[in-house]
Amino acid sequence: MALTEELVEGDLYRVVLVLPRSKMVLAERHNEILRLPRIRIPQWTRIAEQLTNEFLKAWNVRSVLIDVLPGALEIPRCAVIEIRSPDWEFAADGFYEASIDDLDEQEMTTAECVTVQSILAGDAQDRGPFSRLGWVDEARDWVRENVSDNAFQFSEDTRQLNAGGSFALIRFGTLKDPAYWVKATGEPNRHELSVTAHLAKISPELIPPLVATREDWNAWAMEEVGRSLAHSVSLITIKLAGSGLAALQKQTVGQADELFRSGCLDQRLDLLSNDLSEVFHYLRKMMPREGAGELPEIEGICHSKLEDILREAIARMSALDIPDTVTNNDMKLANILSDGHRCVFTDWCHAYVGNPFLAFQHVHTYLLRRLPDLAIPFQHSYSATWRTQLSVAQVDDAFSLSPLLAPYAYLHGQGIERIARRVEEPNFQRFCRRLMLHMWRVANDTQFLGVLCK
Repeated sequence: MALTEELVEGDLYRVVLVLPRSKMVLAERHNEILRLPRIRIPQWTRIAEQLTNEFLKAWNVRSVLIDVLPGALEIPRCAVIEIRSPDWEFAADGFYEASIDDLDEQEMTTAECVTVQSILAGDAQDRGPFSRLGWVDEARDWVRENVSDNAFQFSEDTRQLNAGGSFALIRFGTLKDPAYWVKATGEPNRHELSVTAHLAKISPELIPPLVATREDWNAWAMEEVGRSLAHSVSLITIKLAGSGLAALQKQTVGQADELFRSGCLDQRLDLLSNDLSEVFHYLRKMMPREGAGELPEIEGICHSKLEDILREAIARMSALDIPDTVTNNDMKLANILSDGHRCVFTDWCHAYVGNPFLAFQHVHTYLLRRLPDLAIPFQHSYSATWRTQLSVAQVDDAFSLSPLLAPYAYLHGQGIERIARRVEEPNFQRFCRRLMLHMWRVANDTQFLGVLCK
């Protein structure tokens, strides 16, 4: 696979290409031995999307990622891929049909061989419902059975974005809109199905239309609504996003107990305040030693003062008496979809009950940095929707306080136990230091201080 191995940086995978009819795999010949193909993809990208796109671009071959097996330190991770183009002339592209036993003995670990053999035999064992051949066809049939328009037809445009034994995210294109998405989640994200279903019941116009749910897969099927704002955003769509987010949140006012039962976690202001000292206990452990040179500004931060400022800001926000609503610590343009007439909101894995303006702030901060011309229209449409219920003073003060509280809430959403486990991780340390520096800068902003001193 010279095409992908030319990349200097990226994650390298050994690829088990499975022919579903013969239950054989494809290998490459190297010095008279058969090896698995290698493929390299950019870091921090969706594995399923990148791997399947590589095959489509290189050979016009459609495929689906079945599973990524736990690897060993000395060899690249192993990805099992089902070939879905039955007429592919793979021999012309340098591949050989082989059994697992035909491969060089150093190509796969014993555990990997056992797992691949079970996949070929159709036995998912305890890996989850998607670690097997043929599940995509079953998912498509399930969607077809539940779509009310019996005349619709699927196209060949099937796109897989996420994969794993208990996780799936796949788009089934159709000859006539809408397309359909199937999403499934395993631990620790199983609650996303119940949260999504609950929000769809409360606010069906602001959640992608649910076609069906399936408990044995912990999966749901949805109609596609337009495109993600991460791919295409305009003045019209960002205004729809602002008013839509506020409208969705307003419809969950007074529903805290129902939201908790559906799987939302607690980020109400009292809890954020109560956990502040413990979070800062771990943050102090991650600060650089004096003179370390990394982010020099942060060495001068008085951590106890920042903690005190945060506590005071939480108290000030609480005094505004803004009702708790559903909120989302992963609110971003990629999770907002629009067809030009409305926006809907997806990906409720990080759903909480808390102050609504903190979810707004995640999007607003991104817009200020990357698309500043759209930040003010987004804020205006969001505030206009809330001002039917809140006063101008409440809204304005919440806008001033949320730039400090939103990053703290994001960190708090990691969970204190998880923060404690990651204290010694260099990447997490760097992330927390930069977050601290950002909060310190916000805490010294004139507008913020003006609200805090009221």
